[in-house]
Amino acid sequence: MDISNVRLWTVSDVCCWLTRNDLSALAPSFEEHQIDGDTLLALNDRMVEQLVPIIKQRIQFNRMMDKLNMGKNNDLVLTSGGNGSLSNIDHETNAGQTWPTIFKLPDFPALLKQKMENNMAELHQPTFRSKWRSQIVQVLFDYICTITWYPTQQQYKEVCTALTEMYPNLRDQTGIGYESWHGMLRNKFKKERKPLVDLNLINVPGQYMRKGRKRSLDENENDTASIADMTTEDEFSIRQHISKMNTECEKKKPNISMLQDKMKRTERDRDVYIKEKSTQEVLIKYPALRLPAIIFSEMKTKYNTDVDRRILTGFGTTAEKIVTEAQRRGVAKDLLAMYNTALQSHAEEAHKGLMVIAGILVLPYLLHDDPAGLYVINKPQQNLTPTMVITGNPFGESSIAVFLDGEELFADEPDDITMGVGLTISAYFLFNIQYNKPIKNTLTFLQHLLGIQKESIKLPIIVLRLINYLKCQV
Repeated sequence: MDISNVRLWTVSDVCCWLTRNDLSALAPSFEEHQIDGDTLLALNDRMVEQLVPIIKQRIQFNRMMDKLNMGKNNDLVLTSGGNGSLSNIDHETNAGQTWPTIFKLPDFPALLKQKMENNMAELHQPTFRSKWRSQIVQVLFDYICTITWYPTQQQYKEVCTALTEMYPNLRDQTGIGYESWHGMLRNKFKKERKPLVDLNLINVPGQYMRKGRKRSLDENENDTASIADMTTEDEFSIRQHISKMNTECEKKKPNISMLQDKMKRTERDRDVYIKEKSTQEVLIKYPALRLPAIIFSEMKTKYNTDVDRRILTGFGTTAEKIVTEAQRRGVAKDLLAMYNTALQSHAEEAHKGLMVIAGILVLPYLLHDDPAGLYVINKPQQNLTPTMVITGNPFGESSIAVFLDGEELFADEPDDITMGVGLTISAYFLFNIQYNKPIKNTLTFLQHLLGIQKESIKLPIIVLRLINYLKCQV
């Protein structure tokens, strides 16, 4: 058997590879789960833990996978044909994979495919939504991960469109036909993927940033943990750093690690510049501030908080109580009506995400604030302070942008409303902006939720009451 690359391996080939590398004990489990070459390259850390429960074997397996992923496979062998000859594994053909012009669905397991093809009432019952839909999303997730860990909104749409066109029985009974799949798939990525370290890794298939992976010398040079003392920077070196940042930001996929390093080196100059100059001037000189990854990195560095994660976890535990209280008070009726409609048209797996969105959007109403100070829906923004602009249905298909001083801040559209509100409040801190009175209670609540300690702030009574209520209810 002439083997040209790992993706073409059969289940037997994978088991043979394990055996030849002293991991024959794993072969039965890999055979039971039908791990062929394509699936092998799509395994994430959670899957590996399930397949390889013994730590010593897992370490050895991860080392073997690292060699495959980096193309260093000269010492990994696979029996070829019946003559006993050995063939080196060629992984290089997979290293350059990019998003296809026309997305084609991966192969689904036979039983799952049968369920997808049959027009049965079972397709729309809770047992299907909880079991079979999750399996469909898992197959799609595993396949997409071989191409990118960070799909764009357009790519999500292409996947969901391909799925519902190939299997029309899976179309949603309301809306545009695939909103529930879009939400489930996006939530799956948000839950599973690790924080972005280097955008250069996004479109390199098989790069799952395994724990313990050795980094190259080039990577170590860009590690923000190894940055020199900032007091050594002078006016000339700062200009050099700014010039390199601007050049890097012109690239389609800028090196985030390098930008983090340069942002740290120019921090003192930038802080002064932000206080003295307009938003437009700041963004021209420091275009890296247009990148969400840099915004969240700066918040992590300056305030020791992972804003994106804290928004998700914070509202994950409080959103239900916030929505319930809004319903009890009879506020935000239009938003809650849209939320209830979305619950009826989305699969159960998407309900938690919808509740988080609802919790964020109705929060200003509970704090007697004007929500337009934080976000607007299908309206032009009129504030000079950071504002999230939502176009479309916030509980369905929508686009999101963040504005400051009439300037759209980010070149890349935020993934969802949770990310959008995280970027919005981050802009207040990084651009040194005071809270606007009509939205001050809400921003103060969010600051408390995020654990940001910028300065000593006395919490307003209305904010304290809501915090105490939520603590009592959680």
